[in-house]
Amino acid sequence: MHRYGLRNRAKQVFAHVRYLSSFESPKVSLPKKNDLDKLNQTTAKLYRILLKSIRISKNNSPYGQFQDHILLQPPLNRRDYGSAQFLKSSECTHWCDDESLLPFQSDSMRQEDNRLEILSFFNWWVQNNNETFENKIVDDFVMEEINPEAIANLLVKNVFVSYDDMRETVREGFRMFSKESVLEKSDILELQRFAIESSKLLQDQKELWDRTSISIDKERGLRIIATSSCIGMTAVRHLSSSQNVKNRFTYRIRIENFNTNNDPFVGDDDQTFQVLGRSWKILEDDSNEEDSEITVNAPTTGVVGHLPVLRPGDCFEYMSGCDLKNPTGTMRGSLHMALVDDDTKSAQVGDPVDALHAPKEKLFELPVQPFRLISTTGSK
Repeated sequence: MHRYGLRNRAKQVFAHVRYLSSFESPKVSLPKKNDLDKLNQTTAKLYRILLKSIRISKNNSPYGQFQDHILLQPPLNRRDYGSAQFLKSSECTHWCDDESLLPFQSDSMRQEDNRLEILSFFNWWVQNNNETFENKIVDDFVMEEINPEAIANLLVKNVFVSYDDMRETVREGFRMFSKESVLEKSDILELQRFAIESSKLLQDQKELWDRTSISIDKERGLRIIATSSCIGMTAVRHLSSSQNVKNRFTYRIRIENFNTNNDPFVGDDDQTFQVLGRSWKILEDDSNEEDSEITVNAPTTGVVGHLPVLRPGDCFEYMSGCDLKNPTGTMRGSLHMALVDDDTKSAQVGDPVDALHAPKEKLFELPVQPFRLISTTGSK
């Protein structure tokens, strides 16, 4: 397994179960009435702020078919540029059970327990982004509800849910934790900080969602999630000083084969696919130059050196990048794929790959819907 899939997993898991070391029950110090009134007022304000943040995010959603939904996803890490890993689709993606999505999903994509997934996601990433912050109350609740073996998956898990689910999670969360029989002042302050950090995380997730596209081939049982992030500026030495600074972007492509034996949308047989290559068109915004569109046509050289095989339930994720003169642009394209036998092995560039010589009826292009490239210093 690649280091991208293993990096810091053990560290994250051990950090996330630190509550196990709490064996003693210290004397409870309840807040005084005046302090409690002030704390309750602050809690009520945070409750309204979170609900307002969700409402604003929904109103500013750029999507048509997914305008009532949001994809919560791990942030892009510049250190993973050029990396790749295999995952299991059922472990790395939660796709909500929502009737409004029926034209865009199959039965095998639909999952329940949306609120628990949302709470688990925010609990994980709030603490991941704030190493000194401990959230024992929410930790205890989440750990009682989810399988401990699934904890490490939170590091790579996408959670696709509706904004209605987000609002209900906030309401249920405030209601549930306020009913705790004994809460010390420190407990209340801990929950309030969790609400504050969750609001910040929601804003970060909304910005990621603005730079994400979801492409679904329901007939074949394939899904592509593409997300980008600006990771800084880069200098090109051979250009003049006015042209040598570019915006560097990284993008993450996640390809999922969500076929299952009992999925009526994809027939009776499992389908296995191999990624053979990719084609991209990258268009810079506000550019008058004729070469403002960058074209990449590499249908037989895989992705970051890999030609992965995706059996039913498999997921392959990789990160690559591009440079733009302007701070914003749009990227779209396709992955070149082949329908292969289930005993086909993944390959790397330079290995013999039978699928490259497959008959035309076995070959196809899987479109990747446009996704935005937005510099941190640029405008949307």
